[in-house]
Amino acid sequence: MVFWFGDLNYRLESTYNDVLAGIKASRVPHLLQRDQLGHSIRTGRAFAGFQEAPITFHPTYKFDPGTNRYDTSEKQRTPAWCDRILWRHPTLNVTPVKYRSHMRYGDSDHKPVSAILTVETEVIDQDKYALAVKEVLREHDKWENEFIPEASVSEQLIDLGEVKVLKPVVRTVELRNTGKIPVSWFFASARPTPTEDDADQWMWTEPSKGYLEPGERQSITIRILVSPVAARNLNHAGSALNDILILRLEHGRDFFISVEGRWLKTCLAQSLQSLCDTGGAVRVDAEPQNGTSSEEPRHSVPQELQVLSKFILAHAMDVPARELWGNNGEEAGDEAMLETVLDSLDTGAPLDEARLAGTAGARSVARVMLLMFEYLEVPVIPDQDQEMFVASAEGSPMLEAVAHLPVVHRATLLHLLELCESLIDKQGPDTLAVLAEVFGPLVMRVPLPSGLATSGSISSVAGLNTATPMTSPSKEMKRYRTKIQARQLAFARLVQTLQNS
Repeated sequence: MVFWFGDLNYRLESTYNDVLAGIKASRVPHLLQRDQLGHSIRTGRAFAGFQEAPITFHPTYKFDPGTNRYDTSEKQRTPAWCDRILWRHPTLNVTPVKYRSHMRYGDSDHKPVSAILTVETEVIDQDKYALAVKEVLREHDKWENEFIPEASVSEQLIDLGEVKVLKPVVRTVELRNTGKIPVSWFFASARPTPTEDDADQWMWTEPSKGYLEPGERQSITIRILVSPVAARNLNHAGSALNDILILRLEHGRDFFISVEGRWLKTCLAQSLQSLCDTGGAVRVDAEPQNGTSSEEPRHSVPQELQVLSKFILAHAMDVPARELWGNNGEEAGDEAMLETVLDSLDTGAPLDEARLAGTAGARSVARVMLLMFEYLEVPVIPDQDQEMFVASAEGSPMLEAVAHLPVVHRATLLHLLELCESLIDKQGPDTLAVLAEVFGPLVMRVPLPSGLATSGSISSVAGLNTATPMTSPSKEMKRYRTKIQARQLAFARLVQTLQNS
């Protein structure tokens, strides 16, 4: 008895559209008249003497992998019964019980077929039968093991080195399909492109899932960008920066990729109180000394803001306010210079005045100041005090509101107002409108409406009002803008009160 089965690769003598129409109409007998294998057996050109059970199922080739949809690629292979089960014996009777395809399997562009046949035999040698079964099972296990998804990754420990706020770090790993079957893979803890829902996230993978044929490779990019929002948590967590990426093979194993780095603390996303209590650079003197407390800070104004103000007063007074502070959130400053300024503030090193000379340097220093105000843990004017400032008139009521603030908040606000007063004295009264537009929404922050997102690049994060409307209702946006304008007017009254006092 000879059984011959597998992908015999015989096709139908017909067109793609005609065969699809026949399948749709379930005209299997009509299509079988054009079957090359059946014709070859009948004419004796191939497989002479072989038999086959009646075919009642639809063609098993060619499908889009993973679907029950016939080939929709550009080639549009004509469907056919490529996968067949034949037998031949001169005397024994073979009775087909079942001959069918299995549509639920989708790993290949073929659908498997199976047959149950009843074969008359005179006697079964049980010992040989048991050995045969054992051999078949052994071969089956071997085959099954060969078709388990297998892959390798080039790195399972990613060293990020030193990680700074707003400083991108990029690493890559390579995934290779080392098995004999296609592999679908994905990250079990997917990290897609940043959205407004994960502002405190600092790592993303591109791509986060994929499909590899045997022998194919995929380069996976691991992107690190710590936004000021994410820095807030990291500043409190210590210097260790670590996470584990779980790369999973579908129906296969998991790879655990450790991501490790050293977080360099930043003055961004701190509180005014903690900056004043520290008394020095955050990377040098991270803890208050004995005897200091929240009531007795080392400085009444954060040292970092004093350094920035001093530079602006010395080197940026001739830069027009609109150009210095940016226009409605436009990108301002140079990314390399921004990093230089932040490094100086965080380490206590003096600003590199030679490198920061010129308008670009001045804009970079101003932009860092905006970043500090924008991402303070608590705004200069805390939320519970903002309405008092918005409602206060110029003069004594505004001074009373200022006096009500906590010590370091009051001192920081007055420090900023004095800087604004100096800029107005130098550049003229029209400068007030620009400063109010810039600083009002920063010292009196308004929560972003739902459906707004901020970008993660160093330029756009540094921008004022970099929120981009997504799906917020127009009424909500109008309320948001009204609150912004009210805080801009309140800040203008603050400056005027200081000028007149």
